Amino acid sequence: MTLNNSPVYNNGQGGIVNDGGTVTLNNSPVSGNTASSEGGSIYIYAGTVTLNKSPVSGNTPDQCSPVAC
Repeated sequence: MTLNNSPVYNNGQGGIVNDGGTVTLNNSPVSGNTASSEGGSIYIYAGTVTLNKSPVSGNTPDQCSPVAC
């Protein structure tokens, strides 16, 4: 999946979930997303996510791995 100039924001069940394959965000910020189960902004089960001029900020995750919140 490729997003071009498409903000991902204010989603109540998380922003992006990748369960395999390739996700590319071009000029597509990820912000204001929350999660009640896995995720918050970007959750990767498998595959890759590439961010090009796509900041990730202001999200409320329910778990932070591998980095602490």
